[in-house]
Amino acid sequence: MSGWGERYSGLWAMLVGLALLAGGYWFWSALRRNPPLAVVAARPGRMQSFWLPDSSFFLLQGESQILYPVRGFGTRLRQIALQGQAYVEVRPGKTPLRIRCDSLYVDVSGPAVGNIRWRYGRLELTVVSGRFLLRAPDGHQWILEDWQRIVWPQPAHIETRSPFPYIQWRFGWLYFFQTPLYEVLDELRRSWDLRLEADSSLLYRPVSATFSPDQTYAEALDQLAARLRARVVPVEDGWRLEGEE
Repeated sequence: MSGWGERYSGLWAMLVGLALLAGGYWFWSALRRNPPLAVVAARPGRMQSFWLPDSSFFLLQGESQILYPVRGFGTRLRQIALQGQAYVEVRPGKTPLRIRCDSLYVDVSGPAVGNIRWRYGRLELTVVSGRFLLRAPDGHQWILEDWQRIVWPQPAHIETRSPFPYIQWRFGWLYFFQTPLYEVLDELRRSWDLRLEADSSLLYRPVSATFSPDQTYAEALDQLAARLRARVVPVEDGWRLEGEE
């Protein structure tokens, strides 16, 4: 892998490493209090569904994972750590389910349904139904209910929006609105487990597009190239978008 591909892979590895380091203290503390920790992860190009011991349902996008204590879960505190994106259906319990994304907390009493995306140091919380409480490390907090959405930290404020475009990734639909190309390529890579790269001049170009589960990766890349006035060039194990001269 060369050029942007190498830098991208290195950046992704660094971000994952930093995220795990930032959340490491909680993992280590939880391991001491309630050994062992269960790890549930979804591979690139795959989704992973599972139920917590309290019967709460999670569907993980590719390259996402959660950790939770196996022993004592739900007795005093229902707490998990999330990296990546998950569609959640939270069941009621004696205590709220706390979803930790590094230094952010999302407390859900249940019953509640929503989508949580934690990537690139940015949290996107979309509520389908129920009540979610977001706590930021600076002490700010927001209560979100049906059809409300927040993006932290840019700057964080609650909006009322239809949640369905943000949860349709479960069925292979991908929606982007003014999203930097590098994030779009990253999402497509997770869906197809395919190497994708682009010229540095294109990486931060905003993209608004919708991709259906019926499209092949070749059709989706052609759609992207047309919007960006770029061309699709084959590389080893994948494809590259190059700007037209």
